[in-house]
Amino acid sequence: MFNAYTLSRQGMIFYLAVLSVGLFEASMLLAYGGEQYKAQKLRLENLSVRVDVVVSDVPGITVNTGTGSLADVLDIKQHEDSLLIRQTAQSSYGDISVITTGSGGDNRSILTIHGRTTVIDGNSVVVTHNNPQQVPVLNITVPSGTPMELIDFRGKATIDDTRASLYVRGGGKIEAGDISAARLDVGRNAKISINHVSRALDISASGNSKVDLRSGHVPSLRADVTGNSKVRFSGHAERVDLSVSDNGSLFVASAHRRESTRVERNGRLTIGNWQQERQP
Repeated sequence: MFNAYTLSRQGMIFYLAVLSVGLFEASMLLAYGGEQYKAQKLRLENLSVRVDVVVSDVPGITVNTGTGSLADVLDIKQHEDSLLIRQTAQSSYGDISVITTGSGGDNRSILTIHGRTTVIDGNSVVVTHNNPQQVPVLNITVPSGTPMELIDFRGKATIDDTRASLYVRGGGKIEAGDISAARLDVGRNAKISINHVSRALDISASGNSKVDLRSGHVPSLRADVTGNSKVRFSGHAERVDLSVSDNGSLFVASAHRRESTRVERNGRLTIGNWQQERQP
C-alpha cells in the first residue's frame, strides 16, 4: 500500500547519507588542503626544505605548499603513476639565503647563493636581507603503501608509516616510521633514522653519515660503510653481505648467515657478540 510518510522518511535518510558523504569529503579536503594528484609513487628531488609526509586513507597524493613563497621554487609534475616534486634553481642577484633545521647538536643549514646550495651549521632561521622568516614546510599526504624516493635531498624530512619502499640518495636528515624495503645511498652529513624495516636492506654510507635502523626482520642486508660513517641495525637479518673501511662503524644486532664480511683501514664490524676490526 502506498505510504507517503514512509517514502518521505526514506528519501530524507538517503538525502542525509549523501550529505554526510559530501561533508566528509569536504572536511578531508579542508584538513589536507593543497593539490591532489592521482599518483601511486612519490619522488622528491633536490629539495632544501622541511618535508612532512603523513599517511591517510585518501585517494592519490595531496601536496600543500602553504601560504608562503615555497610554491614559487617548486616544480610539481605527474608522469604516468609517479609524482615528481623538484626544487628549481633561483637567481638571487647576490642575495644570500640560509635555511636551517634541527635543534641542539643536530642543527643543519643550507646556504644558497645564485641557486647553488651547500650544507653548513646554523641557528634554525632563514635570513634574507637580514629579515628572519619561518623555515618553509612542504606538507604531503599519501595513501599507505606509497613508495618514496628522495634524490639529492638537503633538508629535513619526517615520514609516516608508509609501509612501502624507501630510496634515499644524497644526504639530509630523514626520520621514517614503518617501511618495507630500504635502499640508502647517503653521504656527507646525512642522518637517517627508520623505526622498522620488514624487507631487504641495501645501505651505502660514506662521508660522516649516521644511519639508525631501530627494528626489523629482513631476509637480506647488504651494507658498505666508509669514511667515519656509523650504521646501526637493531634487528635480525637472515643473510648479510657487509663491508666496513676508513674508520667506518657497522653494528648488526643478529644475523643468521654471514655470506661475506670485509673490514679494512680502521673499520669496525659488530654482529651480536661477534666483532671484527682491522687496524691500518
